[in-house]
Amino acid sequence: MTQYLGKLMTSTIAIQRAVAATFYSELIGKINCGTIWLDAIINTLHDAKADSSSLVRKLATIGLARIAYLDPRQVKYYFLVCIFIY
Repeated sequence: MTQYLGKLMTSTIAIQRAVAATFYSELIGKINCGTIWLDAIINTLHDAKADSSSLVRKLATIGLARIAYLDPRQVKYYFLVCIFIY
């Protein structure tokens, strides 16, 4: 499923990218997807903030805001990653 979503994030059709961004956003803080998957999800959503579609950018920002629902150590780490490194 993640391979399919990865393909959707690079689709030329904006609504498909929006669906993938929404799904990734919903994963943050709701399931224990592991550090490697969480890193990939956060990076994908951060990259989507530069999308040509305003809907995809909005959904990516909502997903990144869900970092607040993570463990406090993860919140601190991903906040720093999203704000200062990129």
